[in-house]
Amino acid sequence: MIEEMCISLKDLQGIRIKLFQLGLMTTDKELSDKIYEVLDLVEKKIEE
Repeated sequence: MIEEMCISLKDLQGIRIKLFQLGLMTTDKELSDKIYEVLDLVEKKIEE
């Protein structure tokens, strides 16, 4: 059985910062696009 994971707002903000930094550091366009897609999802979750 899968238990629901709870991530705090502070954790989400930390994830957002790390994803943004990774997006800036990579030179692979496909990877960068995926990172920014996930970053967008994290930001939407923070806004909820």
